[in-house]
Amino acid sequence: MLLLDGAAPYDEVGRGVEFTSRIFLAWLLYDIFHVFALYPKLGTWDTIAHHLAFIACSVLACSFRMLPFAFCWLIAGEASTPFLNLRWFLINTGNGDTLAMKITNITFALSFFAARVVLYGIGLFDLLTHRGIILSSPQIPSLVSKSLLVLIVAGYLLNLMWMRNIANMAMGKGRRSKKKAT
Repeated sequence: MLLLDGAAPYDEVGRGVEFTSRIFLAWLLYDIFHVFALYPKLGTWDTIAHHLAFIACSVLACSFRMLPFAFCWLIAGEASTPFLNLRWFLINTGNGDTLAMKITNITFALSFFAARVVLYGIGLFDLLTHRGIILSSPQIPSLVSKSLLVLIVAGYLLNLMWMRNIANMAMGKGRRSKKKAT
């Protein structure tokens, strides 16, 4: 299921994805302002690029009601976010050198790997396998289709880059101080 239109029997699913996409977009906008407000504590260029890319993906896909299946595996990547937030909480409450932090780091790494490397990778393979359907759709401008594909591939490459750092952190090889952030 790559495209949705009002006459399709799965249009109800499309409305649900569109609604959820708008909620996700609101969260992304909130979060990127949060990143800017605390820059560079919450992230640098890579975090900003990630947010901007997925804001663009969300707006484009929602506007053209396309890629509901891809939206599902992309949003599933957020399964790792609660552990990232818990990690930040532990650091900022002076608990960055505790057993809870070690467990959180490992859980974050495992959830990131499962959702943002494995699931995203399988979804991306499927998406690229069917790219001809997306690129040849007369309802969607070519620039929109190509932009979405490029942004989704770039997001995966960024996740691979992050995975290395996250794995090192989970194994206790991280570069960041575990003392309370200021």
